[in-house]
Amino acid sequence: KDDGTNCQFSLSVTKGVVAFAVANSVVTGPLPGGLFPAEWCHVAGTYDGATLCLYFHGSLGNSTKAAPSTTAQLN
Repeated sequence: KDDGTNCQFSLSVTKGVVAFAVANSVVTGPLPGGLFPAEWCHVAGTYDGATLCLYFHGSLGNSTKAAPSTTAQLN
C-alpha cells in the first residue's frame, strides 16, 4: 500500500551477498557462483504479506518470515 507515508523496499549486493528488505524485515543469501563483470544474474525478491523470498535465476535461494511490524507498517 502506498499512501505516501512509509512504503519502502531495497535490493542490494555486498561482497557477494544479496539482501532484499521490506520495511524492517530482510532476507539474505549468497549469490550462486559469485558476481562477475559483464555477466547477467537474475535476482528477484518477493513479499506476500507474510514471507520474504529471494530468488536467483528463477529458483528460490532463501526465505524468511516477515517481522510482525512489517505488515503493520505496510497496511
